[in-house]
Amino acid sequence: MKIGIDAKRIFLNKTGLGSYGRNLINGFNKLNIEDDFFLYGTGKSRLIDFSHLKENFKIFISKARVKAFWRSYAILDNLKKDEVEIYHGISNELPFSLKKQNKIKKIVDIHDLLFLRFPNFYTLTDRKMFEFKTKFACEIADKIIATSKATKQDIISYYGIAENKIEVVYQSCDDKFFNEVAEKEKLSVLKKYKLPQEYLLCVGTIQERKNQKAILEALVLSKNKIPLVLVGSKTKYADELIAFAKTNNIELIIPSSFVKDEHLPAIYQVAKAFVFPGLYEGFGIPVLEAMASKIPVITSLNTSMAEIVNNNICLVNPISSEDIKDKIEFFLQEDVSEIVKQNYTRAQQFRNTNFAQDVIKVYNDVCNK
Repeated sequence: MKIGIDAKRIFLNKTGLGSYGRNLINGFNKLNIEDDFFLYGTGKSRLIDFSHLKENFKIFISKARVKAFWRSYAILDNLKKDEVEIYHGISNELPFSLKKQNKIKKIVDIHDLLFLRFPNFYTLTDRKMFEFKTKFACEIADKIIATSKATKQDIISYYGIAENKIEVVYQSCDDKFFNEVAEKEKLSVLKKYKLPQEYLLCVGTIQERKNQKAILEALVLSKNKIPLVLVGSKTKYADELIAFAKTNNIELIIPSSFVKDEHLPAIYQVAKAFVFPGLYEGFGIPVLEAMASKIPVITSLNTSMAEIVNNNICLVNPISSEDIKDKIEFFLQEDVSEIVKQNYTRAQQFRNTNFAQDVIKVYNDVCNK
């Protein structure tokens, strides 16, 4: 097969959809397959090492002046020239010019429908744009890849898409989170970001949807006043958290400098527990990173997080500070090594080769129809 992949975010996004795409490509690269992969991007990248890719990976960087137009329309010329049989849009969208192209099979990954579930978190312009692009992609796609069962159900509920058109494929996290970090490296990272020897950790954009304030509220109730470290991009919500922590005498640490991706495994592995009480996640990759890092995980019983952990003892009601407090105290006071071991075993099921193999199955299914 000749497979075209929208690589804009693979090449340019440091986290999120960029990490998702790079994990997929690395998984493909490890598999002994003969399919040709064409990665179509809009800018040069230092985020992926092209030198390690096998010969069946072809890189194309558009020189178009209006890159958005090229991604949505003019890319069709490249797909025809390369005789692409499948085009895979990894980020909720497909080119508009593919609508009437029956010879090119179309697959789109839908990560979440946050803009519909939480419209108040988006500007009207962004919300309308996301809804238009996502709905269009779902309608013209031959197959939709949903990153969780929760996301699949949202696609069915909001767009009325037939269930058999949607395949749930769980993503992976980077292999580095499975590797033990040396003690010397851990101490160096703690010093660099001015982190204490013991702390709770939450990784992800600091925003209302991530519900980090619930962790602070739980610590107010708890007899254990362990510091909380938040790693992620800041929004105005961070100011609210800082003020709340100061008023309630809770030690909140938000690194002032950008945390480099290569330092994240050490920050995870030092943490006493990972707390992620999000209100909604299409997948929740930090939960998987924490499981791979062999630390206790506390996360929400709603949406996709429960699917990923698959361990009820790790789950809390995200709007109950008392519930979160009880779970934090349990994981800090009890021997939870067996639970951590179970979660690590579960995380192994999400390695990037498994992720890639599941996507290849979708490609084969679409081509054989």
